[in-house]
Amino acid sequence: MRTLRLQLLSGGGVRGLLLHGMGGVGKTTLATLLANHLQSAGAFPGGVYIVSVQDTTQYAADASTLLAAQTSLLGAVTKQNEPRPPSLAVGASRLQVALRQIKDGPVLLVIDNVPEGLADG
Repeated sequence: MRTLRLQLLSGGGVRGLLLHGMGGVGKTTLATLLANHLQSAGAFPGGVYIVSVQDTTQYAADASTLLAAQTSLLGAVTKQNEPRPPSLAVGASRLQVALRQIKDGPVLLVIDNVPEGLADG
């Protein structure tokens, strides 16, 4: 946890951190504990937002599943009932705008259960 915390808090600008491994080893638990700890410590005054791309019944995500996760994240960030974007590109653009409007300070996004690849369909 200490290493992950330092990686997230060191330097400035946008940083990414990828936790990967076999299912059931505790990645979600670790990410959630770390996010809660950092939120409690005030490290991300702009907010901490957690979204899961797929649930336990899915093993891949199609565009519809990704759009649903994107819509959920948009709603959390804007604190509004956001309409579903017509495409992933439009959703990414809307999310970028919403994040830029947060003036309270740094934001932590935890995007959980991301599949290895986009399924056809």
